[in-house]
Amino acid sequence: MKRIEIHPSVYLAWNIANVEACESGSPRIEPAHFLLATLIIIDGVFEDVAEAMSLSPETVRGIFDVAAQCRTVLKMSDDEITTARRGLRASLREQGNPVETTALHRSGESRFIFQRAGRRTIKADADYLTVAHLLEEIIEHMPVIARPFFKSAPASTPKDVDEWPDYIVDDAKH
Repeated sequence: MKRIEIHPSVYLAWNIANVEACESGSPRIEPAHFLLATLIIIDGVFEDVAEAMSLSPETVRGIFDVAAQCRTVLKMSDDEITTARRGLRASLREQGNPVETTALHRSGESRFIFQRAGRRTIKADADYLTVAHLLEEIIEHMPVIARPFFKSAPASTPKDVDEWPDYIVDDAKH
């Protein structure tokens, strides 16, 4: 099996998602936090995190290239992306009280999204798993909390339902 590497855009999204999860009082990093992180990257408001991670200007340019791919995936205007980012952040933060920023683990659903994104990367014969691959999977399995901020949110059930792990609650079936 082909070995794929993780693109710096994923590490950046992971760091941002971790902070957003802590700010929303979540015990785990959920797909909605990764979606918010992706919207932050697309909007280009990640300088503080990139600086804290000591990302080189060259790496940041590569992340902006991936952000352009994400814009294509979303098919939304800049204003719509900013509105979705702000709305999703507000909704997530309404759910709980901020906790001290600490390293959180991904939820089972987030791990599932990463597995699917990895398969997508391999099928595309790409060398790197990027935040664009994650975004495609998150959109395909749109978190309920994010649906109001996107024009057309797909159903939460994946195409190949038998692959849906038992440990993930499918709200469409309940």
